[in-house]
Amino acid sequence: MKVRFLVGDIFPPKAHGGGNLFNRKMGESLRSKGEVVDVIDLADLIAGFRQRWHTLERFRVAERIARVLWLAVHLPKPSNAVIFEDHYFLRDVFLYNLLMTAFRRAVIVAGVYHFEEYRSDGSGWRHAWQRFKERLYLLGVQTEVAISRYTARELESLGQPASKIRLVPCGIDGSEIKRYPKEPSDKVNLLFVGHYRPRKGVDHLVDAFCRLNAENAVLHLVGKKEDPQYFERIVAMARENGLEDRIIFHGQVDRDQLSHLYSQADIFVFPSLQEGFGIVLLEAMSYGLPIVASNVSAIPELVIDGENGFLVPPADPDALAAAITKLIEEPRLRREMGEAGYRIASAYSWERSGELFYKIIRELQKAA
Repeated sequence: MKVRFLVGDIFPPKAHGGGNLFNRKMGESLRSKGEVVDVIDLADLIAGFRQRWHTLERFRVAERIARVLWLAVHLPKPSNAVIFEDHYFLRDVFLYNLLMTAFRRAVIVAGVYHFEEYRSDGSGWRHAWQRFKERLYLLGVQTEVAISRYTARELESLGQPASKIRLVPCGIDGSEIKRYPKEPSDKVNLLFVGHYRPRKGVDHLVDAFCRLNAENAVLHLVGKKEDPQYFERIVAMARENGLEDRIIFHGQVDRDQLSHLYSQADIFVFPSLQEGFGIVLLEAMSYGLPIVASNVSAIPELVIDGENGFLVPPADPDALAAAITKLIEEPRLRREMGEAGYRIASAYSWERSGELFYKIIRELQKAA
């Protein structure tokens, strides 16, 4: 039975983010086991739709309805297939999924990484509206693949039966963990890796760095300028506090440059306000780095407070600064936590995740 992926930009150089990486790795794993995998780039299809029907851009609701209908009509409709979809695009293909399910032409599987707007602990009319939308988008999905226990709990809060949810964590590729010799330095290098967007909490990290009483600390920020206005705000914070020489903006770097930055770092700081998994945490741990991160969503599944790092309340610069200061002042603690993190990271690999994913696909193929 053929497997079809309806996903976004999963191939370099356009691919960014943990979800796209997960999609690519799972597709590669299936192909390595002899499965026939077709990949349809929904991001390209939607871009083509917008270009063709650009006159609808002024009418947001009409444009969304037209897009859903257009995809329902124009997406291929294979028979006897397993279709794996990125949850991000369910809002665009839910009608297609309902049609495919109604006519029993395919089994729909959704990879769920994190919810952009919905939170199970929300309240009020906005929360009720987001909950309604997510439940609608999931109607045609038979199986959900969650990348963390946190994501699985969020799905259950939407009324999804636990029997429909399968856990496949992200992994790391040992061949990409290239270690460089650590250069002698009297500096303590802090490292953050992630896109510049409010959800990543970089503003709270820079605020915390401004509060440090450690002249030997240097903060390295790596990531794509996904939100230019947010990025400019971060740059302004560094400039206003006279820290341009101690806060280094590296922008988006290639794999080799990133490996070098990980190798020279002493502490990895991840103040994200919401994460479905956090692959960069695994990467940092694979380089033996202690972690300071927010105690939210899926992060505590990787960072054990007091063992391989410190967990602090989200959006709390004082707590962030205190945890960073403790690690700056105690090199031995940094080393011990780094070693503990390395042991935890060694339990994760794309090969193991691929095996779990393959078993799910095979079960669905046999049951179809």
